[in-house]
Amino acid sequence: METFLDQARKGKTSLIRYIIGILIIYFFIYIVGAAVQFIVAMAFGSSVNLGTLNISSITPLAYFVVTMCPAICGIIGVFISIRYVHQRPFSTLITPFKNINVKPIFYGFGFFFLLLVLSDVLLYGLNPSNIQFNGNNISQFLYFLPFILVLIPLQTTSEELTYRGYWMQGTGLLTRNFLVLALINGILFLLPHIVNPEISAGGILAMVYYVVVGFSLAFITLKSGTLELAIGMHAANNIYESAIIHPQASILQTPSLFTQAAIDPAYELITIAVIMIIFYLVTFQVKPEWKRC
Repeated sequence: METFLDQARKGKTSLIRYIIGILIIYFFIYIVGAAVQFIVAMAFGSSVNLGTLNISSITPLAYFVVTMCPAICGIIGVFISIRYVHQRPFSTLITPFKNINVKPIFYGFGFFFLLLVLSDVLLYGLNPSNIQFNGNNISQFLYFLPFILVLIPLQTTSEELTYRGYWMQGTGLLTRNFLVLALINGILFLLPHIVNPEISAGGILAMVYYVVVGFSLAFITLKSGTLELAIGMHAANNIYESAIIHPQASILQTPSLFTQAAIDPAYELITIAVIMIIFYLVTFQVKPEWKRC
């Protein structure tokens, strides 16, 4: 039976094609994405000064939509790279099977979301003053919520297609060692997030946090044999942070139900590691058929 990593061999796999494919993906993320940001921001009433945007002049919702543009444009870049540069079906980036299965996506979302809730219940028990209910923001929260539920999954799926899909299948042509592939993927996942305010606030532990997240999503993808679980998990994480408990030091500026006043990088790192381990152990006991390595 063909594996998730075997899908890369269904298309053209020369080094030059991967270089071109990577350039196309990041061109769409950073160049096309920036152009779309400019257009969207202008549509929302942002002012322009000597060719630069003053996005502080637009509403919080418009700012949120603008920040989502680059990652969403990345989906187009990944599609072009897979379909036309590597000349293989786009679905092979997600699964080795004929059809994409939505059940593991919803399972990954639901179970991971539950684990995040439980971790913050524990955090509240340890330090109640650190989590504050935003009762005055309910109307704004409800106004934002449809946009969060639509745009965040597009943003997170774009990252999954790029990192756990394109990058990992590509590096899988060099080695089939799951630990090595997952570690490489974790480091690659850190790089575009290194400018995030969470990194500035948390320092080296925040950097390790992103590596752990990338490593864990990659390892679960390799063990399950599809990208479906990771797509659900990543969407759950970002929707939870955007809509439920929003750290003050976060790139996602949205009116969540609760605000986490301060982030303890050590606690966050330990928590995400424990959550990933619990998710992995429970998942492959509950649904052993998802472990197709």
